[in-house]
Amino acid sequence: MLTIVSAWEFRALLIYLFEFMIWIPFVFYVLYPDVEPVLVGMSHSPWWSATVNLLLQSFATFLIPVLMWLFVAKPLHMTPLINTIKRARKTVILIASCTFFLLLTPPSVLTTPQVIMGLKLFLTGISEEWQFRGIMTRVFQRRFGFFTSCFVVSGLFGAYHWGEVFLYERESFSSIAGWTMIGSDVFAGLLFSWIVWRSGSLFWGSFVHGFVDWQPWTLASGRPWISDGIVAILLGIIGAELIRIFAVERTSNAPSSGIHYT
Repeated sequence: MLTIVSAWEFRALLIYLFEFMIWIPFVFYVLYPDVEPVLVGMSHSPWWSATVNLLLQSFATFLIPVLMWLFVAKPLHMTPLINTIKRARKTVILIASCTFFLLLTPPSVLTTPQVIMGLKLFLTGISEEWQFRGIMTRVFQRRFGFFTSCFVVSGLFGAYHWGEVFLYERESFSSIAGWTMIGSDVFAGLLFSWIVWRSGSLFWGSFVHGFVDWQPWTLASGRPWISDGIVAILLGIIGAELIRIFAVERTSNAPSSGIHYT
């Protein structure tokens, strides 16, 4: 039987609370408003600005997943983010799916600053998927079961974006728009959970997450972000089903639900 709060749940929640109460305010109240302008001011070139943003984003987003791995995932012997791909067919389908996405990218977006910005957002996707779908969902599914843990972790995922919405975007805490953005992050978390579960691949979930954030079609055409976000999510779901059909290993003793990677 599980205790009231297991050691793994306590560690995961402790790191999450540190991020929620200390790290996120530091990133969005100090790092980006104060530190980034100073570094960007050292050069007026677009690629320098994008590179500084990439480095700061990497620093800001990868600290917590690394702590998660050291203090939560490693003791549980969980599989790391980019799992060893044991079958060539899975490699082929993942590459083909990613290539299909990239072929949809308008050439007008493939400038050096935008490519660097895209890389930054893909790194964000990797770090967030590692933390929430890769570690926290598997920690809490031990207590709640897979589907309930997806709702719990997606709620934490939505709340995790409070700094971006209320500190960086300057939305008021009483604004409907701000809480709508938080709600959309919760819903996105559920969709990413589905994509990772069906594909059995955090790599695919991270790639789709990064593409949803990057939105190269929006950058090129000026269409509303939400329309392209929906398209990216739908393509991600379709890709997850193709990976599941053609590449996920079937075993007679495999669990019927939950996040498991092959």
